[in-house]
Amino acid sequence: MITAAGRITANGTLFLSYSGHGSNIAGTGYIVPCDGIADNGVYPPNWINSNDLQSYLTAFPSGVKKYVIIDSCYSGLFIDKKSEQVNGKARFIPHPQSGLILKEDFFRTLSSIENLVCIAASTGSELAQESNELQNGVLTYYLVQALGETTLLGPADLNSDKSISSEETYTYAKDLVTDFVRNNFGADKPQHPQIQDNYSGDLEIKR
Repeated sequence: MITAAGRITANGTLFLSYSGHGSNIAGTGYIVPCDGIADNGVYPPNWINSNDLQSYLTAFPSGVKKYVIIDSCYSGLFIDKKSEQVNGKARFIPHPQSGLILKEDFFRTLSSIENLVCIAASTGSELAQESNELQNGVLTYYLVQALGETTLLGPADLNSDKSISSEETYTYAKDLVTDFVRNNFGADKPQHPQIQDNYSGDLEIKR
């Protein structure tokens, strides 16, 4: 992503889609790369939290449009972090990588990133399911379906303007994801996709 930040011009568009493992450590969301399996409870330094992702995204030139999909467990923590308090005071938590004790509000969300639309697979307390039947993460499957194959417009063109926005992909997919997970995994494993929309107007991604 650091390399991409130097290659996209101010009027360009970043499309970032992650579908894989996620973790919730003391109320902070993490993306777990394929080579980031914990060993003996020690979390590898390449796990990506909301601070890391915010730093990557702010490195892009001002004006770059950003369409980000996080299809992983607890991914809502990246966009909807609410500071928890104990006895009226901010809670302190151990940072899993450095061992330092940090205030929970040290971890920032993506709510301040300009020109960003971020779609998360679930709330900060929910799992994100993947399906053998769909051969994909459930959110990813329905977002791909929303866009349509090749040059054809998919069903997410809800206003029939011959264009699909990132907001329309979310509107199309969110209830389908929730219903599929409830029907196939049970009501005790709910999944409700979330959106962080910091883009003025509609962020067009296909026409």
